[in-house]
Amino acid sequence: MARQKNYKPLRQKALFRFVAGTVVNNSLLRKGLIRYIQRKMWNNLVKTNKGKFPMQVQIDKIDMGKALFDSIHRNMKKKLFSKQWITKFTGIHLANLETRGEKVRAATKRLGFEPPMFITISPAKECNLRCPGCYASSTAKTIDKLDWDTFDRILTEKRDMWGSYLTVISGGEPFLWEDKGKNLLDMVEKHDKQFFMAYTNGTLIDKTMARRLAELGSFTPAISVEGYEEETDRRRGKGTYKKILQGMDNLREVGVPFGVSITALRHNWDLVSSDDFLDFWFERQGATYGWIFQYMPIGDRSTFDMVVTPEQRMVMLKRLWKAVREKKYFMADFWNSGTVTSGCIAAGRPGGYFYITWSGDITPCVFVPYTETTIMDIYKKGGTLEDAIMTPLMKRVREWQASYGFTLIHHQPHQGNWECHAKNWLAPCFIRDHYENVLDAANATPIKPIDAGAEVSLDSKEYHQWMLNYGDQFNTISSDYWNSFYLASDKRDNIHANPKQNPSVAKN
Repeated sequence: MARQKNYKPLRQKALFRFVAGTVVNNSLLRKGLIRYIQRKMWNNLVKTNKGKFPMQVQIDKIDMGKALFDSIHRNMKKKLFSKQWITKFTGIHLANLETRGEKVRAATKRLGFEPPMFITISPAKECNLRCPGCYASSTAKTIDKLDWDTFDRILTEKRDMWGSYLTVISGGEPFLWEDKGKNLLDMVEKHDKQFFMAYTNGTLIDKTMARRLAELGSFTPAISVEGYEEETDRRRGKGTYKKILQGMDNLREVGVPFGVSITALRHNWDLVSSDDFLDFWFERQGATYGWIFQYMPIGDRSTFDMVVTPEQRMVMLKRLWKAVREKKYFMADFWNSGTVTSGCIAAGRPGGYFYITWSGDITPCVFVPYTETTIMDIYKKGGTLEDAIMTPLMKRVREWQASYGFTLIHHQPHQGNWECHAKNWLAPCFIRDHYENVLDAANATPIKPIDAGAEVSLDSKEYHQWMLNYGDQFNTISSDYWNSFYLASDKRDNIHANPKQNPSVAKN
């Protein structure tokens, strides 16, 4: 007698998809779901607080999460998310919800720690713009790129081995990549159970591309800006700003959510962290999210004057949290939001990421331009992505992260009680805030620079001293705020046990 098939899991799956789709598309139900998630976050992060993190660190995480949900809810009410995009986006997350946990547990057993959550990949160095001081040193003439098969294998392995279904695409200009007659969106279409966010200059997003992004439902562009028209065109070229606005209009027309990627420099920091500027992109242009990247000096001393000062950085930090808490803008700074991520997320740490360049170079972070091997070499030797995160440099960065407070979390093996020994997570960066780590790594591991600028930086004593001085100055300034605001003895006593009494989860 043939075995009767068990249809119960299939029925449960179909019901779950129906309920999820209904909630996502209904404003009132969606708002109720958001409140439920916020209360769960409160219970897990504050009431339980298994890692015994500083209470204000946990409040930061809740406030950032609330800003994300509110930003999505706000733009869905404005009809800036098409139903087609929402349906496909929801399906991707539900499909991975069923398998991710098992894959993470298996990877943790193999590695001894939880695998990274995502990878950033720059498939092509080529760019149609020429921005002074570009960290990627991109040009319009370069032919450096990942081949289709390698790119494809990376995406396949990360999901199959780690349950990782988020990929961040950088560059160069990602939309210029192609190989074997296929382009980036062809790759996205093939990996239809994964979600992609790409940093792009936005100039290539015409109506045809926008329609395809809407059909895919698994891709969101983060469009780079330097300010308004004057500031953006000054660095990115005349006419760029108008092309950006047209690209955003094309995305709004078909209901594809997008964000902004803001480069903060010494001459524009005050503008890009101002209320009016953020209001323009979030309210008038309809951005759902935003990232701030403080300019990272590359190569010789000519780039030092482009970096925001330690004092400016602290002002930016306070303005950022004001926008997150009061305006509910989902806005994160790669450095100033270190409390949300429990410090540095580089080197494939649990819940973190690492970086693969157009040449296949594997680095701990997009801003740590040093490598020990390439993904192609690993594959030729019969290895996998797991070999990429077990190199001496990667291990060294994770050891530093542990010494700086990222310990006893994400279920890492330990003895005794859970306890957080967080140091100053307002200065979380392995390279920008603690450059001595790079110098130590250069002496202890066989690292090599990935480009000419990185080589100059590694050999320049003037560069070393500038970076060390910057780190010392910012650590001094930020430590006072860390100690008074995050570690103050009365903080824990002032947090109410009832989430309704806390502004982070109070009713709007």
